[in-house]
Amino acid sequence: MLREAVAAGTEVGKKAKAVMESGGLVSDEIVIGIIRDRIAEEDCKVGFILDGFPRTLAQAKALDEMLGKTGEKVNRVLEFAVPDEVLEERICGRWMHKASGRSYHVKFKPPRSYDGSSPASASNMLDDETGEALYQRGDDTAEALKKRLAGDHGDTVPILNHYGPAVCAKVDGNQPFESVSNAVATALKEYYLNPVTVLDKGQEQFLDLYALQEEIGVGGYAKVVRAKRLSDGGVVAVKVINKELGLGGQSLAQVFGKEQLTLALNMTLPNILKYEKFLEDSKNVYIVTELLTGPDLLNFLSDHPVGAVSEQQAQGIMRQCIRAVSIIHDLNAMHRDVKLENFMFAADPTDKAAADLGVVKLIDLGCATICPSPAQLELRKPPPGAGDGPRRVMSLVGTYGYLAPEILDDKAVYSFPVDMWSLGVVAFMLLTGCTLIDYPPDDFNGHLLQYYGERLKELAQGDSLEKHVTAHLESRGSPGASSFLVQLLAMDPAKRLTAKQALEHPWLSANAADTAGPVEVPTRRAVAAGAKYGTIRSSDTANFDHFMAYG
Repeated sequence: MLREAVAAGTEVGKKAKAVMESGGLVSDEIVIGIIRDRIAEEDCKVGFILDGFPRTLAQAKALDEMLGKTGEKVNRVLEFAVPDEVLEERICGRWMHKASGRSYHVKFKPPRSYDGSSPASASNMLDDETGEALYQRGDDTAEALKKRLAGDHGDTVPILNHYGPAVCAKVDGNQPFESVSNAVATALKEYYLNPVTVLDKGQEQFLDLYALQEEIGVGGYAKVVRAKRLSDGGVVAVKVINKELGLGGQSLAQVFGKEQLTLALNMTLPNILKYEKFLEDSKNVYIVTELLTGPDLLNFLSDHPVGAVSEQQAQGIMRQCIRAVSIIHDLNAMHRDVKLENFMFAADPTDKAAADLGVVKLIDLGCATICPSPAQLELRKPPPGAGDGPRRVMSLVGTYGYLAPEILDDKAVYSFPVDMWSLGVVAFMLLTGCTLIDYPPDDFNGHLLQYYGERLKELAQGDSLEKHVTAHLESRGSPGASSFLVQLLAMDPAKRLTAKQALEHPWLSANAADTAGPVEVPTRRAVAAGAKYGTIRSSDTANFDHFMAYG
């Protein structure tokens, strides 16, 4: 990364180049800056691995501080354990080609010019491609190595203690390549496939980690409590769920699956609520997250003085909402319950007329799932001779008013576009203060989804949907906003904007004029009415919705 930054002429690379040319050592501050710039690139969007960094406790703390600014953290540390005498053989036999950086070894990877028995020297250690003489680094000697190893051992232990056993894993590096590779895979799987920490000693063990403070919200089987992390005094939110009442006596992993929980733990990104830990004892589940102090979008919109946000405010909010969903899609997952209630301001927007209302975060991953493979979908099909009875290929999951048309089809195979439809509904409601699909009257006692499906069919006739959107935006948004919504709300999933295409749409990059104007009070009530219909699930977890929601 250092060479790349210098070659690219980045701001930090120029600083590093100046230090290197003066013969000095590149400072930790510069190295951290190079890492910060590198991990911001597209290929690091869903994760990265740092090889040989940090090497000191100071570097580890600086790395943590840098990652913390974007809501990220170190998820796993691998310690490769190799005896000093083995390291001496490996390092002292190493030869390099200066121009290309190609490396060779007298025993493990000799150049073609070396006979394998003569003393290695610049005359018989030649680069395979150019024939140029190889060289050994000045510190690749037995004497220098002993000093380096003594320093490394002294620096490594504090780093391992800093991150702790929950993050660190030891790998035996004194094995054949394939064995080491398998051990690394196992160490990573242990972390990613065991997302829940089991507390054998009950709540007492939890209270050794967190001090519970005042309650933020209370439900029938759960409460959200402000808490302090005892290790560093950091403030967090903890959702405490009674397992018997809320989970039917099951564990968190049994209800949601390790896949979804692991997905949540690794969503350490700016526009997604940061899940810190999942813990459980025999009686309770504890979901630890960052503490947000602002309202969710539904409450914000319902309490808004004019019932809808300005076009410029909507643009700012939607950029963040789509970025959050885009990250989930990049991990080959669907959210499946995108709605106003599942986005929350990190802090309360005190000035509701400001163009920038602040950071918005996606707060609920309880319905998220990895997209099934073709083989998995094949297994879900009814067996031969099963008849035409109802059997869904994929679960019916989501919230009334936000469900994409294809989710209602029992035989449909849906994917990322279901989230894009829901984002279209979110944008429509932000701009108009109205719901896209009317809610049934208060005395309605029919089948809710049938009613919803009939309303969708009406919008699917000809250009009804486009006219519906345009009519509602006539005094509320620009033609660009109408184009954006129509493309997100395409009835055909294949014609819907992807998350990436939505972020690149001209409307999101436009600097819209402030179009906030008076909105009739009934439309504001229409938005608020949406809260009475919760998440719909067609699975056995029908009663367990919203466990991973913030509030």
